[in-house]
Amino acid sequence: SCWGHFLWEDQRDPYAVFTLPPGGAGDVEYRIAYLALCLDTGEKGRSLFQELEAVPATDSETVQFGCALCFWQRQANSYVLQVAPHRHRNKDRFRIDYREALHVQGVRDRFFKQLWQIVERRV
Repeated sequence: SCWGHFLWEDQRDPYAVFTLPPGGAGDVEYRIAYLALCLDTGEKGRSLFQELEAVPATDSETVQFGCALCFWQRQANSYVLQVAPHRHRNKDRFRIDYREALHVQGVRDRFFKQLWQIVERRV
């Protein structure tokens, strides 16, 4: 998994997890936020699958759920939830303008909050 990183002119550390600066940042490189996991084929796994499948409804243009081929080839029943604009859904990183980066940042934050709520319900 990855929290999702933003890099810009004044912030080049690829491991830092800073929020975007309030005054703007020009073009921003975004390294996607994602969660990859394997699900059991039993009742609990199917139930979790249904909950995770509903997550993209919060912003279907920015959140995707599915089977990433690279994960599936290593482990059956593996799935990925990710936060990336739909047009960049097949990339790990890409450049976007500051305004879109702010939108992605907000979606990312809500995404992880929603995942945490799913975890809390199941623990």
